[in-house]
Amino acid sequence: MVLETSQSLQERARDFAREHFAPHAARWDKECLFPREALRAAGRLGFCGLTLDPSWGGLGLSLLEAGQVFEELAAGCTSTTAYLSIHNMVSGLVLRFGQPALKEAWGRRLATGQALTSYCLTESGSGSDLASLRTSARHGPAGWVLNGSKAFVSGAGETDLLLVLARSGGDGADGLSAFAVPADSPGIDLGPALDKLGWHSHPTRSLKFENVIVPFENLLGTEGDGFRIAMQGLDRERLNIASCSLGAAQSALQATRAYMQQREQFRKPLASFQGLQFKLADMATELVAARQMVQLAARKLDGAQADAPMFSAMAKQLATDTGFRVCNEALQIHGGNGYLRDLPLERHLRDTRAHQILAGTNEIMRVVVARRVLDPACPEYCLDGDLNEDQRAFQSAAREFARSELAPLAASWDEQHFFPREVIGRAAQMGFCGLYAAEEHGGLGLSRLDATILFEELAAACPSTTAYITIHNMVTWMVTQWARTEVASDWGRRLAAGEVLGSYCLTEPDAGSDAASLQTTARRDGPDYLLNGSKAFVSGAGASDALVVMARSGGEGPKGISAFLVPADTPGLIFGRNEEKLGWRSQPTRGITFENVRIPADHLLGEEGEGFRIAMKGLDGGRLNIGTCSVGAARAALEAARRYMHERSQFQRPLADFQALQFKVADMATQLATARQLIRAAASRLDQGSSQATAYCAMAKLTATDLGFQICNQALQIHGGYGYMREYPLERYLRDARVHQILEGTNEIMRVIISRQLLEKSNEEIR
Repeated sequence: MVLETSQSLQERARDFAREHFAPHAARWDKECLFPREALRAAGRLGFCGLTLDPSWGGLGLSLLEAGQVFEELAAGCTSTTAYLSIHNMVSGLVLRFGQPALKEAWGRRLATGQALTSYCLTESGSGSDLASLRTSARHGPAGWVLNGSKAFVSGAGETDLLLVLARSGGDGADGLSAFAVPADSPGIDLGPALDKLGWHSHPTRSLKFENVIVPFENLLGTEGDGFRIAMQGLDRERLNIASCSLGAAQSALQATRAYMQQREQFRKPLASFQGLQFKLADMATELVAARQMVQLAARKLDGAQADAPMFSAMAKQLATDTGFRVCNEALQIHGGNGYLRDLPLERHLRDTRAHQILAGTNEIMRVVVARRVLDPACPEYCLDGDLNEDQRAFQSAAREFARSELAPLAASWDEQHFFPREVIGRAAQMGFCGLYAAEEHGGLGLSRLDATILFEELAAACPSTTAYITIHNMVTWMVTQWARTEVASDWGRRLAAGEVLGSYCLTEPDAGSDAASLQTTARRDGPDYLLNGSKAFVSGAGASDALVVMARSGGEGPKGISAFLVPADTPGLIFGRNEEKLGWRSQPTRGITFENVRIPADHLLGEEGEGFRIAMKGLDGGRLNIGTCSVGAARAALEAARRYMHERSQFQRPLADFQALQFKVADMATQLATARQLIRAAASRLDQGSSQATAYCAMAKLTATDLGFQICNQALQIHGGYGYMREYPLERYLRDARVHQILEGTNEIMRVIISRQLLEKSNEEIR
């Protein structure tokens, strides 16, 4: 049985979870019941063999699709789904590495849930250090003879087939082999069911093996393959467990959203308190970011990419930490009610806590990531996501331009407050000043996703200059998209070619985040408009040639705002002083005063009253652009820290040998990959015209700029006193990245946008 689409697959899994899991989950948990009948029902739908070939009765799904099923099922019962994910992993290993007789005997039974499995890996003396396990397997006259013990075996006592890792050779990983052991084999002694914090719907026991005879044909792979088989299984199980965390967290988020709308305190619904709105926005954003990373890792494993194990570790750590944190925050919002077993919050919390330990603790995930990131042989761009051939060509061109034209001079531009107009002109020759402007007006007509790839490369060399180039691109797009045909043909072509440069005039001294309250006026005067008022914090002002100005042409509120193209040499424009700023010193920032500035009526963009809508559409893309600049700065900072940790020694050891710093760089790498992936996911939704594009862009901007600044700050810390010196670029990255948390809507406003989507559109999930 093969399900037609991912959407129908998720719907079937969701319906199954609501009917077979959710109504019984609390009782299973309370009574510690193993729901074999529910698991058999799952098997009849193929959920016990999600990735197994249909010839065995499986669904033949990708890991990406399987993860989506696990997330839906886990929202109904996290504990039972976690066991189901283990069974899927073990079944996959048996059918991938088993000999024909073994597969014939067990394959269909495993795929359809008629037989269930357990994974016997951990021992009391070897947890994360699998290569040190001591359970032995020796040749006997009738088969392999197993002796030893295993700890923390999920499902033990209820399952039919055990996958056991045992030592058949010498010390170390090469001496391990994997065996499929029928659970009713003589010599297997079951320990008592362990009393656990959560995961109550399946038993966990220790197993003792005393001269257990295993048929020779039950060896998986060949002798000595055990560690490799175990690692392949763990890469997959890490994603499965991560998906279970996402499902629990999604359930907790949905319960919290409903509770905030129903519950009142101080005669107001909880949903009206901004502190709780912000908390809900952070929960949703972290959940979406974690889901994107899990899906990226799944695609890499599906494609057998070399960096898939690292991404699997990143995704497991991020999703399980996020899942537990979201469940904990959900419980907190529910107050005392969340602490009671009447609601599922405390169960979600207990169940997800185990996920940070299983399939390798999250500390081991950091070891896996750090080992890859700090490997001198690892490519500099090992943290990149999935790109097609064209995107890699764009990326390479932008990288070379950044290295030759931006990086060598970025520090001097910063020190001298120099605006590199000539270099921006050369960027325009590469097409970088009209990336997503229409080709008919001289632009490249790229997608927003493609643009983020290019901007990241430029920002890794000079975040400040790149940030201005992104603003210019937004202006170019607005003019080519909304200007009258003649104006677009003239100004659009010149903006895309870099012959003229643009600035964006939205913010005013008394209208920052509340853009709809702006007071600059545009009054119709015959064939012209007269503009009066002032704008603040205009990037490029005084050096640019064209201004896109938002002004009030009608009544109060957003519908009274219109957008105009204003040549920067128009009489009546008064430019203020170049502001002294913390960062962004390679571009000027000024206020502008408009005193009876007369512009032709055909310089109106769109129609009267459309200005606010145009501004908001521009800001969706602008948020992606500025978030991408943070990703670029953060990547450069991480790469600098990576190099420094190999070059610098203290206490007669390279910094790269200290585990505390390894963990720090692993977290930085995971944060960078997360920020990049969420930016690209939001860009794809913007390209597709998704109804969730605005919320996604806000989430991406919030995540990328917060994490980007954190990464720059941590990289500076790793450099110690040197990081604080201008001789190194770290302090410049830090200064430049800090403003990204303010621009294009502060990160507090991003939380307002996200929470509004969650609370005002209660029937729509952000996924």
